[in-house]
Amino acid sequence: DNLLDLLGLTDQFKNRNKLRVFIVLLLSLCIFMACFITDLGLISSVGGGTTVAMVAFVFPAIMFQQAVKEHGNGSWQEKAEVWFVMASMVTMVVVG
Repeated sequence: DNLLDLLGLTDQFKNRNKLRVFIVLLLSLCIFMACFITDLGLISSVGGGTTVAMVAFVFPAIMFQQAVKEHGNGSWQEKAEVWFVMASMVTMVVVG
């Protein structure tokens, strides 16, 4: 149910039969992936790297953008600063 909420699909799976089919397909996908992925270190490093990139670069940039939008005066300096921060975020996520 939580995955459906995250994907915004709760209204499409009101019928219990559709929900059961979705759950079986999701579990089958997980089992299929588990049969072929033998290196759990790879899974751990990709998950860790993604988390670090989000915490270090993405979330601060989005919070800064939102703070400027809510509390800023809309000057060109603020817009340039937000643009610079967002460009830096994209650069660091791609490079790092």
